[in-house]
Amino acid sequence: MNNITLALQGIGVPAHVVGYEYLKSALSICMDNPKAVYSMTTGLYPAIAKTHGTTPSKVERGIRHAIEICWDRCDISTLASTFGPIVGAREKRPANSEFIAALAEQLRMEADANAN
Repeated sequence: MNNITLALQGIGVPAHVVGYEYLKSALSICMDNPKAVYSMTTGLYPAIAKTHGTTPSKVERGIRHAIEICWDRCDISTLASTFGPIVGAREKRPANSEFIAALAEQLRMEADANAN
């Protein structure tokens, strides 16, 4: 399994929801191009939609749904270790862009640490 799959499973994103695959694609894109998170609706969602043969709005909703499930199911200590201040700042789930940016950054840092 790759590090994206392990990270998503580690925070409780269930593999059976459509948003799981969309999140994997989003994280892969954002790990390669960190600025992609700045153009979610005009760049990231349409790119993922094209790859998966769906619409950008379904991609956005699928990702939101996967994050909601993760946020409801995962224990707070695991979320805090992954997302840091996002967890403490609010009780609601983070926005899609916040979630993707934070997780992509953590995965990039882990990849850099393993490369050294």
